Amino acid sequence: MKSVVIAICCLSVACTVSIRLIPTAHRYVSHQPSVKKHPARNNGVLVDSEWLSNYKELEREHGDYSIDDDKKIKAEGAKFRVPRAVINHYEDLVRTKETPSP
Repeated sequence: MKSVVIAICCLSVACTVSIRLIPTAHRYVSHQPSVKKHPARNNGVLVDSEWLSNYKELEREHGDYSIDDDKKIKAEGAKFRVPRAVINHYEDLVRTKETPSP
């Protein structure tokens, strides 16, 4: 039994365990935002006079249903610049049925 203990002691002395950190590359971390913020460009959509007359006709057919953004329609040469809200309103008017007149 003494020889077994001596053998274990000799073997355990010969074993070593080494612990070290894994090498990593150091990276610079920026504290500034990487994306530059630009103001939103909501200039609207260019439409022709036929589209605008169809839009006005649809508004009349639906009981003179107009929105505040109708005031923001601007002429640019032979075309008109229309806000996105007016385009969405036009699409809604096209999808709905005519309202019955009272």
